[in-house]
Amino acid sequence: MPKNINSAFRIYQIMEKARLSDGGKSVHNMWLDVFEIKEGGMKASHGVSENLSLVNLEMENVIKMMSEANFSSDIYRPYFDKLLNVINPQNLSQQWNQLRTHNLTEATMIVVRYCSEILPNEEDLLSEAEIQELELSVDQLLEKIKNGSLPNSLKAIVEKNLKNIKRHLNKYGICGSQVLKDVASEIIPVILENSQVIKENEASEEIGMWEKICKGTSQLYKKAKKGEEVLSTIQKIYSEGKPIIDIAFRFLSEK
Repeated sequence: MPKNINSAFRIYQIMEKARLSDGGKSVHNMWLDVFEIKEGGMKASHGVSENLSLVNLEMENVIKMMSEANFSSDIYRPYFDKLLNVINPQNLSQQWNQLRTHNLTEATMIVVRYCSEILPNEEDLLSEAEIQELELSVDQLLEKIKNGSLPNSLKAIVEKNLKNIKRHLNKYGICGSQVLKDVASEIIPVILENSQVIKENEASEEIGMWEKICKGTSQLYKKAKKGEEVLSTIQKIYSEGKPIIDIAFRFLSEK
């Protein structure tokens, strides 16, 4: 059982999976396996690039936190430079074994794991089964609404949101529970903008399943964050009221 769940822990998990993968593949194809990307062509390349960008942000976060904790950078920074080389898009065409040998050394892996233990715990680890169960619910609803009774306009709205939910869930291993909070951030404007047509169809089985999926993401977030509600930030905005709304209008107004 890991001591602390944080950005460094997730980086270690990703790099360990990469380290153990087939060295005879290209770096690009290795990342397809690590991130479990099933699409082909440009979608595959986009998925790899998007995920590596997120890994890069996690690494930057670790480096920042280590610096703020006043650890000497020469202890860890050279090894994170090796990790940054591993995720560099310019190296995607190389053979993985060559890049792995020079960068994912035993010392590199020890340093990353050490960082994961000395940096604070951020959340509880959700099981793979919990994420997969939610993904299965998304897939089942996507299949159901194809031939369901929802109006085409609402069907398109729900399908788009479900695909976004699945995209976020696929990134749990990189970003942790933040992906569940992102789901909530995206669903609220969707509901507000389409409240009338949703209300007209709220008795349908599909809308009930959609609601259950959204609640499921909130429940997993609360479990991971030890009771913190995913809607707490939004509730705070509502409680602070008009000043926040005025700021929003000022930012978005053409005047």
